[in-house]
Amino acid sequence: RKFRHDLYFRLTAYRIHLPPLRERVDDIPLLAEFFLRQLGRGGETLPPATIAALQERQWYGNVRELRNALEHATIVARQGPIQPWHLPEAIDRPLEFSEFERDPATALKQSVEAWTRHLLADASAQGRLHEMLVKLVEQPLFRIVLEQEGGNVRAAAERLGIHRTTLSRKLGGSEPGGGDLAPRR
Repeated sequence: RKFRHDLYFRLTAYRIHLPPLRERVDDIPLLAEFFLRQLGRGGETLPPATIAALQERQWYGNVRELRNALEHATIVARQGPIQPWHLPEAIDRPLEFSEFERDPATALKQSVEAWTRHLLADASAQGRLHEMLVKLVEQPLFRIVLEQEGGNVRAAAERLGIHRTTLSRKLGGSEPGGGDLAPRR
């Protein structure tokens, strides 16, 4: 299944900026109370030490991470009050994808460097590194641009800055892995 890009624009009629949970620590007690009700522990008040522990975390996963932490603590604490030691270990830094979001070009370069170092040890890759990398990068590039252009090869080629016949040839399955990128007719 493919995502319909027009739906994104229908859903984004009005954007609301919501700061991350780590910048809204005063919301944590109310959110915790709400999630505890959802988890079947309505009416339970968290001890001040547990509230403090929740408010000290960075919550890189935002509200979803908070909910999951409370679900974990509910299971571990069983029927007793949820104490700070019932909470799962905190994630103390953003996950790797955040680094990509911050600086995609550097993250891509570092990934290519790691990939190259890994393949240098693979004897079967000798003499084919460039070809392998080009195929690896071209497939998602062509697929995404082609999807963005609604399957129109001419428009996709123009956006990519390559000739239409070059793109058609690469999409047509003449190269390994290219067949699944064939444009819609």
